[in-house]
Amino acid sequence: MRFIYLDCSLKELSGHHYNFCKRIIGMAEEAGLPVTVLANNSLPADLADEMKVNIVPYFRFSAYSVLRETVRDSLRATETVRRRMLEELRGISGIGQDDIVYVNSVLPSQLLAVTEWVSEMGEKAPTIVAEVFYKTYIDFNESTYEENGRDFSDQVWLYVGDILPSPENMNFRLISFNSRVSNIYSRILHQPVFTLTDPLRVLAAPKNRAGKKKITIGLGGHQRHAKGYHHLEGIIHSFLRERDWDHVCFRIHNSRPDQAQDIQRSLHQLAAADNRIEILEGSCSGEEWNAFIDSLDIVLCPYEPGAYKGSWSGLACEGFSSGAPVVVPNSSASAEFLLNYNASFEGFDDWTVPSIFEALKKVVDHYDEYASRNYEAASAFYENEKGANIVKEIIEKFK
Repeated sequence: MRFIYLDCSLKELSGHHYNFCKRIIGMAEEAGLPVTVLANNSLPADLADEMKVNIVPYFRFSAYSVLRETVRDSLRATETVRRRMLEELRGISGIGQDDIVYVNSVLPSQLLAVTEWVSEMGEKAPTIVAEVFYKTYIDFNESTYEENGRDFSDQVWLYVGDILPSPENMNFRLISFNSRVSNIYSRILHQPVFTLTDPLRVLAAPKNRAGKKKITIGLGGHQRHAKGYHHLEGIIHSFLRERDWDHVCFRIHNSRPDQAQDIQRSLHQLAAADNRIEILEGSCSGEEWNAFIDSLDIVLCPYEPGAYKGSWSGLACEGFSSGAPVVVPNSSASAEFLLNYNASFEGFDDWTVPSIFEALKKVVDHYDEYASRNYEAASAFYENEKGANIVKEIIEKFK
């Protein structure tokens, strides 16, 4: 039995594609399975060297290339990438029926191609597991759905759900790492989506941050509009107006500053005027990212509530598991996750600077209370989850 990890969008040393790959292949090795990774063909050589496993730069297309400015163009692009990706999947040789094939973070074009590929292999197909991961505005009320209407990717997902063949008699499973996400996508795709353990959520035992004289607020990763990055300048201005916050500082990381140049310029100007603000840019190695999370005393997720109602946040999960209180949208899947584990966090309802900052201020002004309660919750979470291994879970559930 081998573990074969497929990710056509794995092509840089940052983001959830990199973090998932490093963590999951480590779990496969813990399970005693030999590992092969097929990544995007633009994968840098230093990533392959760092992973220390057999990584093949293979896929020519990234699944993110299908989003366009109209539904029609998005569907055309989805079909083009589906067809080309199916050709590439057919070109993978040497996969045995006893192997496990894990497909990371599928988008519609990938899902269609993988489903057709599995169907063609028939009884000779290995165990194939595909993880669905994307923000969606679709919300369900019993048997109906309400669409936000602004996001073309939702329309593509709904269309794919209408034409996707039934998984019956196929050795193929869809998974996610959040029960709400699983529920939403099972309704969109009209087939089961199983909830497995998030491979990123427990990296180390939490720290008790209560009593700290200096409080560091932070956010990090690939910053985008849906993550509320455009609100950050206003949040910083609100922070600077607080007279009793001399003990508070900000650490702001953006792995792709080139995609938010105006915002970065404004943030750098603020940082130049106040040494409590630190701006970090560029990719992080796994160790650097873990150190960044560990350095934060409050994790700020100023995300759009509608976008994250059906999408979980790795940053929120990692922040909580490290022991840091988190600020998230009240209606988000992450808020539901934190509630389920008795985390001490603060939420906001409106996607505005005043609403977000009010939630953040509550945590800062009562920090020791939040930190102590969150440490207790994170400690219980760690004891329960520290031995979790998604690869062993796949073997137990699906092999």
